[in-house]
Amino acid sequence: MWSIFLNAVNQTFSVDVIKCKDIVSSWAGLRPLIYEDGKSASEISRKDEIFEADNGLLSIAGGKLTGYRKMAERIIDMVIERIYPEKYSDHPARTEDIALKEDPLEDFADCQQYTRGIEELCSELGLSAYYAKYLVHNYGKDSSSICAGMSRYSSSAAEGALILSELDFCVQEELVVKPLDYLMRRSGRLFFMPESIELVENLIFRYFAERMGFEQETLDQERLRWQEVVQSIKSFNE
Repeated sequence: MWSIFLNAVNQTFSVDVIKCKDIVSSWAGLRPLIYEDGKSASEISRKDEIFEADNGLLSIAGGKLTGYRKMAERIIDMVIERIYPEKYSDHPARTEDIALKEDPLEDFADCQQYTRGIEELCSELGLSAYYAKYLVHNYGKDSSSICAGMSRYSSSAAEGALILSELDFCVQEELVVKPLDYLMRRSGRLFFMPESIELVENLIFRYFAERMGFEQETLDQERLRWQEVVQSIKSFNE
């Protein structure tokens, strides 16, 4: 299978011949489609749709991640209108104006300015400028507190101190309860920074043993899951 994709890349772009050994990471996304009898996947509409069951249950399906908040608004407005029809005009869904965090980044210009400040901070801490974008894209204005938290791990090299400070934040504020929560679902390092996986692994299992109280049996189980997931994105057959 991989040979088909690689042949397409090699024929399309003016690059040195790319082989399976050159791939460092891979992943795939799934889009839910609403079944339509007699139509192939390529012919089915990508739009979201709302369905009502005989008992009044409302369900929404289809769509894509970039439109999930608009989908939520549509279904919530419908629910509110049915439960409180006389008040609906005064109480439509209002989450559009509710910030997910206090003191959020206001717009792209604000994000750029804040990122430049984090770049300077990263430079002072011995981290490359890349980590400024990584932090801001993942944690927004909480990047500052994560950088400040590195001082708790001054005996570690800069990248290690950053990972440990990230773990503190993610465990306390982001519901990270297992090693893979951080690697795959919160930081995205599994997909976008595979070169850092070995460093993370060396730190994270000790962290979960010492700070989270994981017993050896649990650590062994989590390490096995970790290795299986890492292997799945880094192993390819010609």
